[in-house]
Formats: sequence, C-alpha cells, structure tokens
Amino acid sequence: MTAYAVTCTKNRPFNYHSAPPVDWPGIWAGKFRRDLATLGKTGYGYTPVLREFITQLHHHPKHTSTETVAAFIQKAPPGQRERYREALTIFFSTTVPVRFPADILQNSPLKAPEPGPNSVKQPDSRVTTTHPLRRNCAESALSGHSEKRCNGKPYLQSKQIHDPQNNKPEEKILLLEKLKNEVKARDYSSSTLRNYVMAVSQFLERLRPESSTNWSDMFKEHLVWLRDKKGLAASTVNNHAASLSFFFEEVLAIKPGDDLFVRMKTGKPLPRIHSRESVAKIISAPRNVKHRLMLMFAYGCGLRLGEIQNLQPIDIDFDRKVVWVRKGKGKKDRIIMLDQDIAPFVAAWMKAGCGRKYLFEGYVPGKAISKRTIEKVYDNACSKTGIDNQGGIHSLRHSFATHLLEQGVDLRYIQELLGHSSSKTTEIYTHVAAHRIIAIRSPIAGLLKTTGGSNDEL
Repeated sequence: MTAYAVTCTKNRPFNYHSAPPVDWPGIWAGKFRRDLATLGKTGYGYTPVLREFITQLHHHPKHTSTETVAAFIQKAPPGQRERYREALTIFFSTTVPVRFPADILQNSPLKAPEPGPNSVKQPDSRVTTTHPLRRNCAESALSGHSEKRCNGKPYLQSKQIHDPQNNKPEEKILLLEKLKNEVKARDYSSSTLRNYVMAVSQFLERLRPESSTNWSDMFKEHLVWLRDKKGLAASTVNNHAASLSFFFEEVLAIKPGDDLFVRMKTGKPLPRIHSRESVAKIISAPRNVKHRLMLMFAYGCGLRLGEIQNLQPIDIDFDRKVVWVRKGKGKKDRIIMLDQDIAPFVAAWMKAGCGRKYLFEGYVPGKAISKRTIEKVYDNACSKTGIDNQGGIHSLRHSFATHLLEQGVDLRYIQELLGHSSSKTTEIYTHVAAHRIIAIRSPIAGLLKTTGGSNDEL
C-alpha cells in the first residue's frame, strides 16, 4: 500500500516515514507557504519552524495534541518562542483548521500570568484586541449585526489604533474569514475570492497607527506603493482597489467618501494577435496529442484557460457539432461550433480513453489538468517555433475572434461565441482586424515609383 493510500484509509495509523518515502515536511511547508503569502506573512521565518514541527510528527497534524504543541514551543531556542507560537497558531488556523490557538495560549509557557489583586485586567487578545480597522461606531464591525454606517473622517480615533506588527495573528484571520464569508455568500468565483483575500491581507499588513487620521491618504499611498514598490500594472492596482472597496463596505460596514476609492488611469492596450501561419506552427509544435488538442480548443473554439481546463467529454456534442461551455466567466453557459477539422481529433482522443471525468486530466485521475500546465504547453510550443509568447495562451482566443472578424463574421455572433456580456468588449477586435486596414492605400502609394531612387540609395 502506498503512502497516499495510508493517508486516505480510515482507522489506520498515519506514518509519515512509511515506504515509499514522502517528503511530508516539504509538502506541508509548501501548503503553509501559500497560506502565508495569502496572509501577507512571508519573510517572518515561520516556514522553517513548521518544517521542524512536522518532522517530529508520526501522524496527520490534525491529530496533534495540545501537549505536543506546547512541548514543541517550550523547546524553542531562547528568544524564539513567540515566533514558534505564532507559526503554529497560523498553521492550525489556516492550513489545518483545528481549534488550537486558544490551547496554545493556555498551555504553552507563553501563558500570561494570573492577575494579581492590584493588576489591571487585560482584554482577551484572542478575540477582543482592538484592530486598526475597527470603525468608530457604537457597534463593532466584527459582530456582523450592525446596520449603521459611518460617514466622514476620521473613522477611528487614534487611541484605537495599534501597530499591526504587534497584533495577534488571530485578529487578522478573523477579518479575513469574514471577508471570505461575504464573497462566498455572493457565490463569486474561487479566483475572485483568492484575489480579494490577497489584496486585503497586504493592506492590513501595512496599516500604521496614524492611518485612522486620514484613511484617504493611507488608501492612496497603498496604491502608489503597489505600483512603485511591487511593480504592479495600473490595471492590477485597480483590482486591488476594488477588493479594498468591497472589504470596507461589506465587511467593516463603512461607507467612506468617494475620494477613498480613486482608480489609476490605465491605457488601452490592444490584444496580442497571431497570424494564421503562426497559429498553425504553434498547434503543430507539441508532439503530445493531448497538448496539441488543448491548443486546438484555445484557437479553434476561442476558449479561455479555465474553460479548457474544465471541459468534460459530455460537453462534446458530435451530432449537433457544438461544444458546451459550462459555467464560463460569470457562471454563464454557452455553445461554440465544433469545426469539422477539429472533430476527428477530439473523437480519436475520446476513443483512446482521455479522462474519466475531464477531457484533459493531469497525473491524478478524475482531476482536471492544472492551468499552469496548459500555459506551459503554449510557452513550450512558442519556444520551439521561435514565436513570441507575449499575451500567453489567451492570445489564441484573441486570434480566434480577430480572424473571424476578418472573415466577415458579424460582430454580434463573435460576441456570443466569446461569451462577452457587453458588445463594447468585443469591439476591441475591430482595432486589430487587418482586412480593412490593409485595403487602405497609403498616401505614399505611387510616390516612390516617381522618385527614380533605388533601395541601394536608402
């Protein structure tokens, strides 16, 4: 029985060191590292602590006892116990959700001393620590029951602000969990959820004690920081701004002024388009049949990356010669023609077995191939043929729409095939369609013939 089978068998001991050997500390560290990135906690030295902890385990982390966690923290090097505690607190709050934070605080050597008769009672830092983003209203935004909204500046009193570096990790996790619930309640996509959490997490990490005196300046300064320090494009910065707008209004129940939600001016770049000859070279480059077929769908049907990933055999209708796209962008279904030149390749692939559930599966049976793998197929094809891969595999979708327009297909039909909600989105291809542009003669036409010059004189 493989190690994977051991982990999936109920009522069996979980052995991290069973044969064949599996780098479980590395696997958990990878998951933990992604969660840290989402929370904006990279660079704190938490991952080595987690690796050390997992190495000592002989079972799944969710079965870890409070005594084991407390003993691990107690054995931490001098001056490192707080970092060890924070690392495990985040790990057991996000990567492996277990109600451990309270137990760690109660049983580890970091437990606060009992208050004496003359001591001042401190608030419970696990829940009630004042967060920099708590609004200055009678009801706390964290309760989720407030109907009131705050207006004007400042929203918080300066005495309510604490240095985010000194806040407990649980406080930020609580806010991010509320954000996740609000996004999920609206049934937004998983990518939207991931982007919102990442954007808000970065903003929370950069709060300063003086932020409450002028939220507008803090918000604008954060946008500039994203552009200048992180090197993000203006359109990406605007996506972060939209995420923060949702966070303020829906999670914290704050309704700030319009000046807080400024957006950066973006240009209007034209989509990357390949010629028909270049597309033919790209599709023919992979030797793997599955890889070649994925590129055929990207160009021949104009599918998005996620739509290629989620294609299932039942979505192919050979009788009607159409492809069903289930829950595309905006959770909308649509149908696309299955060209007679693509159909034989699809039929052969399905006859050969393809995937059990998805048309294109990765190494794990029943699970769709990863988006990164599909992108890599395109990049490798471009590298083989010496074609610029700028624009990624999405450039094949752009080429699909542009070439249809050049063939004389009505823009309205192209809009339906692409699944665009607005015709304005589709109209961008009128700027890159070359059939009308090349039909226009330049004023230089005929002029060069009368100069009597030659190429050698240039």
